Amino acid sequence: MKNVIVYHFPIIEEEKDPKIILQTKMAEDFLNYQIDISLAMGWKKEDIIILSNKKIKHNGVESVFYEWKEYPFSRFVYKPLGLIYIIKELGIKDDIWSHDWDLFQVDDLNYTFPLGKDLALYYGHYARVSGKPNTGCVFMKSSAIDVLEKSVKMQIERKGLADEAFFWLVLKTQKERSDELDARYNIGRTAFKKRYNDAKKPIICFHLKVTKRGKVRTYFPYVLKQAKINQNTLKVANILKDFFNKYEFEY
Repeated sequence: MKNVIVYHFPIIEEEKDPKIILQTKMAEDFLNYQIDISLAMGWKKEDIIILSNKKIKHNGVESVFYEWKEYPFSRFVYKPLGLIYIIKELGIKDDIWSHDWDLFQVDDLNYTFPLGKDLALYYGHYARVSGKPNTGCVFMKSSAIDVLEKSVKMQIERKGLADEAFFWLVLKTQKERSDELDARYNIGRTAFKKRYNDAKKPIICFHLKVTKRGKVRTYFPYVLKQAKINQNTLKVANILKDFFNKYEFEY
């Protein structure tokens, strides 16, 4: 399996949203920390793929440079386009774990595809409109490239904002090919308490969110709580603390 992060750095001079500006400034650093987390979780260097429009090189892992055509109407189109490039142009045939730059692994993934499935996403409490999947954590086979291509086509044609909606439009008539992930693979801000309480334990993946005022979202204490009884989570918590201290984030 390949551990994949696709990250498109926006043109910061053109950004007005303070949240995007903060994210962009710390993203390059955090991608380095993601490499450290992946290595601590036992990933081989050759199985870590970071596709980006900026060169990243850290601890023996070097990013794949990819220059996207700019799509100012939506920053969410870049990830599926990057995944298409990885499958088609890099010729990756292995299973892929694709995740957001700010979703970090805190325990062994332990995921295998059920027979007949080539995609796995979290559908639960994420979307305001029931049923839409979350693409922050996705397991996929190369055979699922048609879902990526169709969703990108819809995004560009309709100038849509979020890739989740277009994934759903593609999958709703063929949902049988998609496995539903437990919330433990995608703990984040939206409906956090319900997601956390409903999730099987231990949690496997948390999203990192930092407010505009530099405070880490309140669910980081749940990472620290798990770290007391889980050595994998403890390793990741210590790496993240180093990152927070560097940026003087409160946690």
